[in-house]
Amino acid sequence: MEALRGILEQLNLKPGLLLTQIAGFLLVLAILRKYLFGPIQRVLQEREERVREHLERAEQERAAMERARADYEKRLAAIESEARDRIQQAMQQAEDIRHEIIDKARSEAQRVLDRAREDITTERQKALVELRDEMALLAVRGAEKIIEGSLDEATQRRLISSFLSDLERQQ
Repeated sequence: MEALRGILEQLNLKPGLLLTQIAGFLLVLAILRKYLFGPIQRVLQEREERVREHLERAEQERAAMERARADYEKRLAAIESEARDRIQQAMQQAEDIRHEIIDKARSEAQRVLDRAREDITTERQKALVELRDEMALLAVRGAEKIIEGSLDEATQRRLISSFLSDLERQQ
C-alpha cells in the first residue's frame, strides 16, 4: 500500500480526492446508464426491430413476387399452349374443308362426266334412230323404184327392219 501511496504522491494525486472522483464517476456512469444509455439502447433495439421487420416484410414481398412471377409464367405457358392448340385446330379444320371441297369438286366432275356420257349415249341413240329411219326411207324409195309397186308398204318395212338389224349386228 505504501508503494501505491508513493506513486499517487509522485503523480500529485490525493487518495481522498481520487476516491471522490471515482465515486462521482460511478455515480455519473449510473445516471448516464439509467437516463441516457438505457433510452439509447431502447432506441437502438427499436431501430434494430424495425430494420428486422422491414427485412422480413421485404423477404415476404420478394417471395410473393416470386410466386406471382411463377403463376404468371404458368398462365403464360397455358395461354401459349391454348393458342397453339387453337392454331392446330384451325389448320385441321382448314385441311378438312379443303378435302371436302376437293371431294365435292371430284363428285361434281364425275356427275358432269356421267351426265355427258348419258347425253352422248342418248344423242347416239337418237342419231341411230334417225339414221335408221332415213335408211329405211331411202331403202323403201329405192326398192319402190326397183320393184315399182310390187311390194306393199308393210312388207317393205319388214324387209328394211331386217336389213337394218343385220347392219347393226355387223357393227
